[in-house]
Amino acid sequence: MLLRTIALLLILILLLVLLCACALRLALRLSKPLPCPGVVTRVVYEAYPGVIPDPFTERYTITLDEIRFERTGGDPVNRGVWTLAAPPGSIETLFETLGAVECRQIKRVLPEGWPDEAPLGGSVTTYRIEYEGGVFELRYGDGVWYEGAKVMTDPIRDFLRAIDFPEEAWGPYLEH
Repeated sequence: MLLRTIALLLILILLLVLLCACALRLALRLSKPLPCPGVVTRVVYEAYPGVIPDPFTERYTITLDEIRFERTGGDPVNRGVWTLAAPPGSIETLFETLGAVECRQIKRVLPEGWPDEAPLGGSVTTYRIEYEGGVFELRYGDGVWYEGAKVMTDPIRDFLRAIDFPEEAWGPYLEH
């Protein structure tokens, strides 16, 4: 009888400890939205305008060391790779701003009845934020958008608007 009582007490204590651990874990998870995976190391913005005469892709790759702009496509696309200059401190500010975003608050919204990917030939814009601890990507295709994403996309677009482009990189097409 004594052994049975001790065994029941031990089981109750174990259940109580497990219950407390679960409650603590849930409280910690609900107390604050999760941030993105870590410190921002790179931002990649890529735009593909879709099926148009002479399609092209433009990609901006931003690191603390440089801003690289690349345009690819067939003739007569103004192809090339350029290193761009940003206002002093602006890359650090962008990375800090993006590092403070709570990715869990951003939700992908698909038009009803559409597939998960953009239809063949549709325009696609991608925002890829790379962290020390992972990657977060927003991929906009025709009709796809993200609820709560402006906290991430607006700072990137504002940053790119402030960049000085070399004259030879201005237009997507070569003049004939």
